[in-house]
Amino acid sequence: MKIKGINPLERHVEKFVLGVFALFVLAVLLMQTGLVGGGRMVRVGSSERPIDQAIEGVKELALQRQARLQSDQVAPAIPASMPDPARVFEEAFARSTTPVGTLAALGQPALRLGDAAAGAPGGIALPKGGDIKYAAMKVSKPSTPIATVFEGTIDPIEVAEIGSPLASHLPAAQPFDLRAPSIEATFDAEALRKSIESPTDEGVLPLPPALWQGKVELVDVEWFRQQLGPDGRWGQEEMLPALPGRPTPRDVLGKSPFQPADYREALERERLERLNIRRPMFYATISGQPWVWPSQQQEEATAQGAEDVTGLKRELASVRAEIDVMKKRLERLGQGPRRPPGDQPNAPPPGGPPPKGPGGGGGGRGPSADAGGASSPEGNLSEDSPPFEWPVFPKNWYAQVGGGGGGGGAGGGGTAPPEGPSPEERRKERDAQAKKALEDKIARFTKREQELVEQLAKKGVGDQVAAAPTFLDEPLGSLASAEMKKITLWSLDLSATSGSTYR
Repeated sequence: MKIKGINPLERHVEKFVLGVFALFVLAVLLMQTGLVGGGRMVRVGSSERPIDQAIEGVKELALQRQARLQSDQVAPAIPASMPDPARVFEEAFARSTTPVGTLAALGQPALRLGDAAAGAPGGIALPKGGDIKYAAMKVSKPSTPIATVFEGTIDPIEVAEIGSPLASHLPAAQPFDLRAPSIEATFDAEALRKSIESPTDEGVLPLPPALWQGKVELVDVEWFRQQLGPDGRWGQEEMLPALPGRPTPRDVLGKSPFQPADYREALERERLERLNIRRPMFYATISGQPWVWPSQQQEEATAQGAEDVTGLKRELASVRAEIDVMKKRLERLGQGPRRPPGDQPNAPPPGGPPPKGPGGGGGGRGPSADAGGASSPEGNLSEDSPPFEWPVFPKNWYAQVGGGGGGGGAGGGGTAPPEGPSPEERRKERDAQAKKALEDKIARFTKREQELVEQLAKKGVGDQVAAAPTFLDEPLGSLASAEMKKITLWSLDLSATSGSTYR
């Protein structure tokens, strides 16, 4: 039968597609079995194997790896010890130039070679080839240290907080008197930046900021001293330990070997502890002249004529400040206890204090116990503390803390009349005692004030004193900051002994 308009190929196209697909499947089977084109190869480790041998190759490779893991032998490519980064840096720093490829590997675009006419970022024109010579930072020596001797009594609270590291330099019991030299020097941060940013040698380029800003800081200050021996010779140099109770990054800097991760930690510690690294805070004192850094103390002594005059003026300023504080406390004491608006005056609750029954104990007396066996809180407060205010007792106070014991006194149930003076009378008595103590102390300080004024008058000096500075007005910025000119450094030599000579 012949269909008009349809040729034989169109009538049998599905048979043709099926035959082509069957041929493709047959070719794949022949290649997999190796009858055509050889066997299929797979890579196992560093070698190729036929697919039917791949499993054996994997087993062999696993056994080899297992043997290497269990072996105590170290591969030749692994060094026996890690190199010391500080030594590697010093060896590299000793060379006059650094290959550009090494610097470019740091990922800084300003260090990659380019056309001579094309300026790199930051205005640095790079040569077309060869090495680049950058400026090496020059760390100048600090100024010659100056020293003064401090004498005072350290606050026992601070001694308790810091513990034995500080207590070992002080007497075994109070008062914790200290006599120690304060030392001070300055570091020229501006000269350091100038050596990096403005080199004077021909052909030397400024060090790119990315290589030193935020990476070069004053991470520690080490103070060394020598003691004069009996033979007139100076002894060995010894480094002063860090001040007890003051943060220091020396535990990080002292790691051996010092690794790159430690470098990052040291920079972070420097940022957090910058003040105590450069100028450790002095310890709190309770008597003696206030501590002042050596240069300020020498400046005051020079301006006022003599060191003894400086001491007299400092003591006079301290005495007058104490008198002012005590007068203010005396004035507040005369105003009576302060209470919130609307509160009633302090009074015992109805029924008076609980009786002392002979049965179940003496009963609670609470905070209103009379002062017969205890000292007034006024005597335990510092001069700048607010006046002590006795608590206002709520009406249900005795019910909360407990009354007399079983078989109590007359009246029972806590209805006996109050015994002894009332709380208001006891408060007035305590106020009178505190007022008397303050007046006596003001009289003593006023007498001392007059003595100091007379001593200054004999030296031809007036009694006008200015408040001594309590802090150094100096920026606390990074070495890369333009505001940092001269950095003041100071410390304290706690281990110096009286009668010895040091430098």
